[in-house]
Amino acid sequence: MAVGYYGDDSYPCEELTVDGRAWTSSDGEQWSELRPQALAGLSLTRAVNADGTFYAFGQVGDSDCANDYQLAVVRSTDGTQWERLNPDLPNTFFPSALGSIGQTLIVLDEDSSWTSADGAHWQRSGDLPFSYSWFNEVTSVGQTVVVLDGDDARPAWFSGLTGDAWRQSKFQSDRGLNFLDSTVGTDLIVVVGEACCSLPNTEAGVSLTSTDGTTWLESAPFRDTPQAVVAIAGGYMAVGRSSWVSHDGIDWHVGPPLPDFAKRSEVVAVSAAAGVLVINGEYAWFAQSDALDADGWVETPVGAEMPEIGLRYSTDVFLHCGWPAIQFGFRTWLPDPPFEDNINPPPGFGDQDRGWLTQMGDNELLYESRRGPTVTLRPAQAPEFEGPCA
Repeated sequence: MAVGYYGDDSYPCEELTVDGRAWTSSDGEQWSELRPQALAGLSLTRAVNADGTFYAFGQVGDSDCANDYQLAVVRSTDGTQWERLNPDLPNTFFPSALGSIGQTLIVLDEDSSWTSADGAHWQRSGDLPFSYSWFNEVTSVGQTVVVLDGDDARPAWFSGLTGDAWRQSKFQSDRGLNFLDSTVGTDLIVVVGEACCSLPNTEAGVSLTSTDGTTWLESAPFRDTPQAVVAIAGGYMAVGRSSWVSHDGIDWHVGPPLPDFAKRSEVVAVSAAAGVLVINGEYAWFAQSDALDADGWVETPVGAEMPEIGLRYSTDVFLHCGWPAIQFGFRTWLPDPPFEDNINPPPGFGDQDRGWLTQMGDNELLYESRRGPTVTLRPAQAPEFEGPCA
């Protein structure tokens, strides 16, 4: 089952119409499109399977034209008959992450978690600290619920199954991580995403695993970025420009790429007994389970390209708000000595300065501006985000 919506792209907004859609398939290859009346006028963007009951989340109207955001939730037990719910959540409630534990839904907004047994009646179960970015999908393993912050030096949060007492894991990566997808296999959470940065503005692929939400293992970085991950028989499969399989979520092997794949929008992957379905907003791919042999793929991923000592790398540095932390070689670098005025561009540099980075040694990085000035940088802890400058 899949959900989405169709808009006729009419403008002005008064003439635009939008309607939700549902698609069902018994084999992942042949699909039927449904247009239930309960989905009329809704933009559906998220879905979750709570132990056989399907819930879809979105909003009333089109996001580009709606005067006021209004949450929409619909429910189905078979993917064909749908019921629009009237959730007792604030109309402006925007779910940043959602998941299920058995038949119980758990949804997070920017600072709190909520649970429901039917999608209509909700209880606020706990508070989350403020996030400057977003929380990723909710996963659970054993008696623990886990959620990952999209942009935090310590990104993992965990709670009991009721979501009422969130604690932050001590896990901290030296790489700037951007999590894209997660899944749960047998007592193991596997997360895939991007690590910043091996070279200037060059992210690498990375995966993490945990059995409890508190202790995490991190893979070596590889050149391509996996954008979705699912559990398969005997292990896990990740998809992106390449396809990867793994028994443990850390040691990956490369398989055939998806035909004609190009990342044009969010990539979604789901797995079932029949196989794996991948959708990227324009196309869909399906692979039967017997074609996904975790032992049959042996090629290892190409590792992320790392800096060479003495080699110049072209880059741009945005200096409108002062000198930023530079991500290079999966380390954070700051000027040494620091600039006294770090609110404006330093003298001799432009707002959008162009130049080169050269690693001079293990603990020395040189930035040369095309305008002439140079700056020596040293490894440092990334500063805490304090919001945009004035």
